[in-house]
Amino acid sequence: MRRAALLASIALLFAGAAPASAGDVRLVKTRGDVVILRGEKLLTASSGMRCRRGDQVLTRGPAEADLAWGGLWGCRMLDSTILSVTGTDPASMAVRLEKGFMLFRFRRLPPDCAFNLDTPTAIAAVRGTQFAVRVTDEGGRNRATFAVLKGKLRVEPKSGGKPLPLRAGEASDVFAGEAPKPRLLTAAERADLAQAGRLSLGASDGAYDA
Repeated sequence: MRRAALLASIALLFAGAAPASAGDVRLVKTRGDVVILRGEKLLTASSGMRCRRGDQVLTRGPAEADLAWGGLWGCRMLDSTILSVTGTDPASMAVRLEKGFMLFRFRRLPPDCAFNLDTPTAIAAVRGTQFAVRVTDEGGRNRATFAVLKGKLRVEPKSGGKPLPLRAGEASDVFAGEAPKPRLLTAAERADLAQAGRLSLGASDGAYDA
């Protein structure tokens, strides 16, 4: 009886822990010219490859790459996108979108997990949601557009000022040096975000839905 109680206590202790594949960012699917820059090495990306901290993933020209992390989140890189993996620890997962367009799908993260998305003009803190981010150069000015289909995002401009909470159905265009303002999603943004619900979250998420 005492042994059974001890085992039950241990099970409760780890019930909310991160999954066994924590810290394991992998490519789920690639299409077209996708490469990983790892230090000074340029690797051809393929399904199942693990992405390490410091890796830079690039879709060159018309190409796509889907990544997933331990059943908690998945993302899709669209054409001509550059993504840097900056943190793989469950308590501080982080990526940086240098340029391009990405879709994200998240499960609700456990209390001991955190995810930050860095862009040239703002940082987004994520708990659980479906959203898209686009980074473009507008006449020499960086712009990051955040668009939320489900859940919430907390967007913090790098130029200072108050963080902006974005809710489902809202978006914001964040320019360097300007305070972000919320707006409603456009029809085109909603159409793009329809893909996010089909993104794989990893092996524990079951079969990939193309």
